[in-house]
Parts: sequence; C-alpha cells; structure tokens
Amino acid sequence: MIDYIQIWVTDLCEIQRLWNHPLIHFKNKIEKVSKETGEFYNKETKEFEGISFRKEPHKPNKPNEGRERIVIGFNPHYWFNKNEHNANNFSALDSIETFKRFVSIFNIESYSNYSANNLEYGLNFLFNDYDKEVIGYNIYHSRNLFIQDQEHRYAKRAHSYYKGKPNYFSYVKLYSKGFQYPEYCDKKTLRFEMGSKQSKNIKTLGIKNIGDLLNIEVYYKLKEALIKNSLKVLIIDQYPKLNELNPRDKNRLIKYSNSSFWYNVIQTKRSATFNEKCESYNVLLDRTGLNINTEFHNRIKEKLEILLPEKRKNSTLPTKSEKRKNSTLDKGRMLTVFNSRICPVTGVNISMQKQTSLLLSNTGLRHLEKTDPIKFNELKFILLTGKPNKYENTVYDQLSKQIRNRHYNSQPIDNQMLLFTVSKINTRQF
Repeated sequence: MIDYIQIWVTDLCEIQRLWNHPLIHFKNKIEKVSKETGEFYNKETKEFEGISFRKEPHKPNKPNEGRERIVIGFNPHYWFNKNEHNANNFSALDSIETFKRFVSIFNIESYSNYSANNLEYGLNFLFNDYDKEVIGYNIYHSRNLFIQDQEHRYAKRAHSYYKGKPNYFSYVKLYSKGFQYPEYCDKKTLRFEMGSKQSKNIKTLGIKNIGDLLNIEVYYKLKEALIKNSLKVLIIDQYPKLNELNPRDKNRLIKYSNSSFWYNVIQTKRSATFNEKCESYNVLLDRTGLNINTEFHNRIKEKLEILLPEKRKNSTLPTKSEKRKNSTLDKGRMLTVFNSRICPVTGVNISMQKQTSLLLSNTGLRHLEKTDPIKFNELKFILLTGKPNKYENTVYDQLSKQIRNRHYNSQPIDNQMLLFTVSKINTRQF
C-alpha cells in the first residue's frame, strides 16, 4: 500500500550512528547555494539497496538537534521487489514486514527519531475492460481537474489550489501501471495513488514516525482515505450507453459528456454547483446501466478488501506464513516448505548444498557471496556481532557456527523469509 516515504532524522547522536553505518555507502556529493544566506553547502548522499540517505542543512528546533539532518528516501514497494517494479500486490502485511526489516537492519530503537515528512500510498487494480486510454478521459477529483503528469506517460495528477497557486503538498494520481511495467502485470492494470508532502497532513493518518508504520490500525486509515477519495473522483465517460435513455435524458447526457460543460461548471462561484451536477450526471449514467464512476469506486474498494480485509469479530488477519502458502511464484509454481529447500534460520535457498543439508553451510554461503554480495554482507552484519573464535578460521566458518547456534536455540532471523525469498513471490493480479 505504501509506495514512498521520506523520513527525517534530526537527533545528533542518531545522525552520527546512522551516517557511519557499515551497510550504507557513498553515492554522490553536490554543492548547493543556500537561498536564505547565499552560502555554499554540500548535499552528500549515501545509499543502501536503493534507499537514499541524504545529509542536508537543518534548522534546529530541539536541544538534541544540530544544523544538519539525514533525509531518507524509501520506496518500500520497490524494495520489496528488489527495486525492479511496484506492479504487483503490496498488502498491509507486506508493508509492515518490509518496515520491520528496515528497522531490524539499522537497529532502530527510538522510533521518534525517524519522523515521516512525505508519503505516497495507493493500489494497483483492474478497472473492468478499461485500458490506459481511460487516463485520457476528463477526470476530476472534487473540483480539481486531473492534468498530465510530466514524469510519466498515461499518467495524471490532481491537486487543489490556494490563492491561485497549485498546492503540491497534497495530490491524487491515476496512471497506467500496465503501460509502465507490462512484463510484471496485466497491461490493463491501473494505479490510484494519494500523496502528501506535509507532516501535518500525514499525522491525520496516524503516522508521525516510522514506528507507526508497524501498526496495522494505520493501514485501515489509509484504506479508508483511499475509499473516501475514490468517491470524489468524477470520470467523464466519452462513450456512454445511450440506447436505454429517453430522448430528453439522452440529450442531457450528451451535454454532460462535453468537456466544455464541466469547464463552465467549475467557473461558477457557487462551489455546490459542481456537486449537484455530479449527482445529476451519475443518475443519468445509472439509467444507462453502466456508471463508470460507480464501477471505478467498486473496483478500488474490492481490491483494498484483498490487500487489507475488514476486521471481523472472532477473526484475525492472515499471517505472513499463511499468505505465503497461498502465494505463487512468477513462474506459476507454489512456494511451500515441501517443494523448496530453504534454511529455516536465514531463509536462504540451499538447493546447491547436499541433499541431506538442513542449514545454510559454507557451500551455500560462498554461493550467496558470489550471486548476491549485498545480501551476504547483510547476513554478516546480522550474525557476526561478537568477537571471532580462534577455531573458526574463515568468515564462512563463523557464519555457519552462528546459524547452527540460532537453530539449536530456536532463534531464526526476524523476517528472514522477507529478506531472502519474498521478492520472488508475486501474488496474482485481480
């Protein structure tokens, strides 16, 4: 559900700890000029698996803050898929597990040091037989017209205006995900997305810091906001069904299907006029037997019910393990403990080891280092926390010993299935 979040770290001690973390590496340094002082300053960026960590100037508001902050740019849905795409399903539980992994990797203990300042969330869905061409229809969100997004083709966004100026701090997007990633989803897949660049707006969703993103209740608020705003979307059907209408209603619907009609409605000073015309238009569409706006809202609501089922008495949400048993691989095979040789401690595939192997050993560790060095280093960071034993001559010996210890002490790595195998899982598009 969450597609992007920007996180600020302003605590001096946490900045120093995070900036010197062994897993993040230098990406670039850019010289900037301050608009306020005219002074030159550097914006240095580090990176870990596509997640950016940017150090920039900051105005301290608290005693524990300095004149710099770290701005984290995080695309959890892409990270979930090894930064390849965000075209598949990304449920509330997937999102929570992804943030748990982030928190675990960087040993974040005080969530309040990681405040949320920019958020995008949404869903991929199929809209009956409509394809990317529906993006070309005239579409409104309340009184705001969706306009072409300059960054993507077959993409539009709508935002409000304040004193005649665009309000980019809160917006809604609708675009063709199937056009963007045809190799990963049905070509007719659309994406409905909302975003805010103000922390005060994000707080209304119950999100103040990264810890709130581990709370399932927050995702119910996101779901409610998406459903509520889908009702505010008005799509002007370019090809309405006229056969079922009497001559009077037919002429009215033809008039309502004209973009100039809605342009003139927007110009009226009385804001309620737009809502009244919307209601009349939808009544006419209902009489045709096919209301494009009702269908749009229903498809979004149905898909959200899949991503986050409604709470019911004496029932619970499915666990990650339950979901995994019913998930399909990209090639169509079922992922189960019976047809996959997976180390129960790390989640790493050990099919390259001996048939009798239960745990990830030196052979598998060398294979992991060669095929996925980033994951290998991440595994070292998680497991090698103490001093090396003199009897363990190589890093592979050290890791194998720690894996065996965790197995016999029943201490698997938290979120290990997400760490090493979940990117291969692609739940079927609905």
